[in-house]
Amino acid sequence: MSREFNFRGSDSAKVQAWATEPVASAIKQELVQGDDGKLMTDADISRAQSAAIVKRLLAKAGLI
Repeated sequence: MSREFNFRGSDSAKVQAWATEPVASAIKQELVQGDDGKLMTDADISRAQSAAIVKRLLAKAGLI
């Protein structure tokens, strides 16, 4: 189930300039989803969240 994610969420200004393009690309490709319209820039990423991103990446590459 895909959710529309708004990159211009309430914490998008916290994304550093060098990371803006890669973060936008990851969102566009649905590799990251955020939570309630936020990127959660101040939160640590969990092992489960990392695994979910890797799984989405591998699936999009047709490797799984």
